[in-house]
Amino acid sequence: EDDVNGDDVVSAYVDHLVAHQQVGLVALYTSHINDPATKRRKYVHFMKEVQDPEDRQTCIDLAKKHFGDEDQVFQITTTTVDTIRKENSPSASGAGAGAASSMFARTETVEGDVQATNDAIGE
Repeated sequence: EDDVNGDDVVSAYVDHLVAHQQVGLVALYTSHINDPATKRRKYVHFMKEVQDPEDRQTCIDLAKKHFGDEDQVFQITTTTVDTIRKENSPSASGAGAGAASSMFARTETVEGDVQATNDAIGE
């Protein structure tokens, strides 16, 4: 139970860092969340909010540094791409679809997204 309570505290602080656009600190604090699903969900939410391409690359680099697990970083990156693609699909509705399209440049093919993800994490 202590891990869950600790994750709740760290998760709340990560939300605060995201809200205040503290790009350099989000990966560090997210890495201290014990539950892998919560960690992934928090970082995907954060990555969706990052608009600047250089900041996006910095986020990926910091995740590699602080998470210590390239598979986890790959999962986060691909989940972010998948989530944004779904939000930008013709069937998506609501404000989220428009907001996501302004944050990441869309590619026309899944292969392009996968290659961009692999390039971003250095594979």
